[in-house]
Amino acid sequence: MFAHNQEKPSPDSYNQIPYPSYPYTQTHPDHMAALGILSGMEPTLVDRCRVLELGCASGGNLIPMAYTLPESEFIGIDFSGNAIAGARATVSDLNLKNVRFIHQDFLSIDRSIGQFDFIIAHGIFSWVPPDVQEKLFKICREQMTPEGIAYLSYNVYPGWHIFQIVRDLMLFRIGGATGDAQKVKEVRNLIHYLSDSLSDSGGLLPPVLTSVQKLLNDAEDGYIRHDFLEEVNEPVYFADFIMKAKAHGLKFLANGELSAPKKLPEEVVEKVLEEIEDEIEVEQYLDFLRNRTYRETLLCQKEQIISPASDPRGLSQILVSSRVRPDQGDFDITSTDALEFAEPQGLRLSTSHPLTKAALTYLKSIWPLAVPYQTLLAESWQVLGSEMNNELDPYSGANEIEVLASNLLILHAESVDLIRFHTYQPDLVLEISEFPCASATARYQAKNKRHITNLYHQRVTMDQFPRHLVHYLDGHHNHHDLLLVTFDAVKEGILEVDLDGKPVQDPTLVQDSLANLLSGQLQQMAQAALLVG
Repeated sequence: MFAHNQEKPSPDSYNQIPYPSYPYTQTHPDHMAALGILSGMEPTLVDRCRVLELGCASGGNLIPMAYTLPESEFIGIDFSGNAIAGARATVSDLNLKNVRFIHQDFLSIDRSIGQFDFIIAHGIFSWVPPDVQEKLFKICREQMTPEGIAYLSYNVYPGWHIFQIVRDLMLFRIGGATGDAQKVKEVRNLIHYLSDSLSDSGGLLPPVLTSVQKLLNDAEDGYIRHDFLEEVNEPVYFADFIMKAKAHGLKFLANGELSAPKKLPEEVVEKVLEEIEDEIEVEQYLDFLRNRTYRETLLCQKEQIISPASDPRGLSQILVSSRVRPDQGDFDITSTDALEFAEPQGLRLSTSHPLTKAALTYLKSIWPLAVPYQTLLAESWQVLGSEMNNELDPYSGANEIEVLASNLLILHAESVDLIRFHTYQPDLVLEISEFPCASATARYQAKNKRHITNLYHQRVTMDQFPRHLVHYLDGHHNHHDLLLVTFDAVKEGILEVDLDGKPVQDPTLVQDSLANLLSGQLQQMAQAALLVG
């Protein structure tokens, strides 16, 4: 009854309910190249590279990359004809010349497609049968340049053992259902009911149901249909995944996640991992201890000689950015007292190291710009004051630099929301010009989406007012023009202006409120890395 079908997912299922097509920051060549550099590689410059995405859907990930990297070449392949047609329509609307989409089965891909510096396979590996999995590895080996990097994401054990029970429950429930929409509806209702009804019943299953319920609440139908209800969903142990990759001439480069999994008590890690030196064994043990369910892995060619990504020497080629801010207004940056910093989404960190405090303070002052690490170092000393260089006992200047480098690497490993590493600076602006201009992709996406892709390939959520405003940020409307079009939208009932939480009706008050609102929205868009002029 629960034997799972090993045939390929049908293109019809993806045509009926398309898989959500979003930008994934962790798949961007910039993120992969930065991790490659920190591991001792010399990847191709991202502004002059070739990128292949397998399972590109309707281009939500690849098209924004192509826009921000016009001198690079991008190819997306998917076996859903509808998804490829949608991607091609968007490319045509944006008049992009450096990206193309191919309707093709992965098994028919051959060497004629050429070689690529970066290969992306997000949400593919676990959802295809073994022969296609083998083909994915073969493509990475044969179509990837010697300095190339491949990104693959997949479900893993041991965490998916308990998730498998929920998946089997879902599949059992929809056994008699017809039509994908009906199946998704029944699954939503079932998990919602069970999560609420069994929440206080104890046992192993209720917390898993609660976790899945939270996931489904925010998920589109396409995610549920293809991640949970697909004919194939075969998790794997990380060590087995790497063994298969090695058989195809590939090796583990780094974890591709943007944020590290939840920390474990150091004494537990030290005890369990005592005398274990093999990196793959360490990672597999950590998966057991964390009950991990999902992984994002970067692979490279087996001939590459790589070093630990914690080696600070790689920072000399890296750009750094951060938006964390000091948690108190008045503080002595030169003291060795602990100072807390906070990130807008709630992440926090604490440091007593003066040079690190200076670096974070400087980076916040220029956000969202990224600066070369050497520039950051010089500016951080400047923030402290040059006379401090020899007064920071008990450290020498050289040790200070080592501590800063180590701290940056640690914070980046915890979350890129604390420290971001880059290999290039997108063409963004901070100063609001007389004729503001947002990126073409942002203006295009705002027509029918709330999630807009910024110049760092991140999703930015927009409410009604900024979504309306961004249409006119084309470099041809000055501030007076923008005020008029938004005022007209309010009069026509398209937009609503609130003052102290209440709708404003008086035309004079509306205009005054709009002027302030407009100025604030433009500043927020600049801070969100959406403006190019």
